Amino acid sequence: MTTAEVVDAFLQRLKTGDVEGITKLFANDIDWWAPGTVLPWAGRRSRRSEVPEFFRVLESACVPAQTRVQVEKVLIDGEDAVVFGTYHRVFAKNARSFDTPEAMHIRVVDGRIVRWHLYGDTGRVEDAWLDR
Repeated sequence: MTTAEVVDAFLQRLKTGDVEGITKLFANDIDWWAPGTVLPWAGRRSRRSEVPEFFRVLESACVPAQTRVQVEKVLIDGEDAVVFGTYHRVFAKNARSFDTPEAMHIRVVDGRIVRWHLYGDTGRVEDAWLDR
């Protein structure tokens, strides 16, 4: 699969909540980074087997019916893709919501995602998480 095909499959599976399908798109060894210091889903991961935990923890922390993701642009250059979007989520524990623009850097090698880095306003997300 090409970079564009893998990214498209990732976004479609993300939209439907297909965590198993998302996980299959990753290589065994990965460079994964989701920023944050207090968010339970944040941090680095290095194995495909760790991918589902990120999505399960994030989704269990949010009110599903109130999650909105708007993909605005996808740029592809060889093995690299950047996905720009806006996210709206409401945390289940405190009903606090946030809207934030985010970007994902995805690198695809031999039809598998080897790098997934998330960039966004972590401070805004942490403020909502911590009731600040």
